[in-house]
This record gives sequence, structure tokens and C-alpha cells, in this order.
Amino acid sequence: PGDHPTSQWATGKLYRDEFTITIPADAPPGDYQIELGWAFWDDGARISPTVTDGRTDVALSEWESLLLAKIIIR
Repeated sequence: PGDHPTSQWATGKLYRDEFTITIPADAPPGDYQIELGWAFWDDGARISPTVTDGRTDVALSEWESLLLAKIIIR
């Protein structure tokens, strides 16, 4: 939804944004995770996510965000 604020999202409807992530050629090998979070537009306060469907490829982080599946750089 890009610039569509979450306050205007409809319950039960799915929204999707697509992003391209570029990994630098000199990134050290290792296991990495993408961390995804939300904040209120007006004051930047974090919005705490919840995982309710029993997914095992998503976890909650200590910074009120989601940790997505692992990325391995070799």
C-alpha cells in the first residue's frame, strides 16, 4: 500500500509492499535476518506486532519488530 496509512487498512484485507534489498558484494559470509517493524506516522512510536497463525519462519524481536526467515551469505 506504500503511502496508505495503517489507520485506513480494512480488517480482513491483505496489503503488500514490495522492496528490493541489495546485498553488498563484500558482505561477510554468515547468517542474517531481515527485521521488519512498524511505527506511527505522527510520533514514530513503535507498533508491537503479533504472530497468531503458528508460523515458525517469523519471530518477534526485542525491538517490537518481526524477524523474517534466515538469509545465508556464503
